[in-house]
Amino acid sequence: MFDISPSIFILIIFGIYLALFFLGFPVSFAMGIASLVGFIMLGVDLRMIVQRMITGVYAFELLAMPFFILAANIMNASGISEKIFGFAESAVGWISGSMGHVNIFASMIFAGISGAATADAAGLGIIEMNAMRKAGYPEDFSAAITASSSMIGPIIPPSVVFLFFGRSVPRYSCWPIFNVNGIFFSKNQASKVTFTKKV
Repeated sequence: MFDISPSIFILIIFGIYLALFFLGFPVSFAMGIASLVGFIMLGVDLRMIVQRMITGVYAFELLAMPFFILAANIMNASGISEKIFGFAESAVGWISGSMGHVNIFASMIFAGISGAATADAAGLGIIEMNAMRKAGYPEDFSAAITASSSMIGPIIPPSVVFLFFGRSVPRYSCWPIFNVNGIFFSKNQASKVTFTKKV
């Protein structure tokens, strides 16, 4: 174990990470090697690290993550994404600044199925961008609404963040918190669209 101050320790680890990153190592390898050097400097038994790594991913709940991505891909391939967008358009398309509201509402529905921001952006992003372009919205405004509405994915359950939170904090009912936060986040976005409506 090295006798150094915490600030110097952090600088060394961060310096190793940056050096490996700029040398072209993948991010996962750079983080892993920097962490390994840190554990050696702290005198941690390396056998315990391997054990913690195995037990950390040995969780039945984490199987839901690849199935979220699979669900989003199936929805894209089968045309369900277009139907979700059509439903959102019929539900909130009458509001002033309609396509922005449709974008946000469709992302809320998709978030309840896919659970990830990237799946939301990939699944509905092209549909939403094309619809807003046809409605006469500027490209930058459409991209901003689409990108920000896809961030509802990790907030509304079921989500990847929800799974990790529920896994790390046992016996804690986090469902209401995520639901309320997702609804408030969506309402905040919708109010901004109303005040900055373009069409």
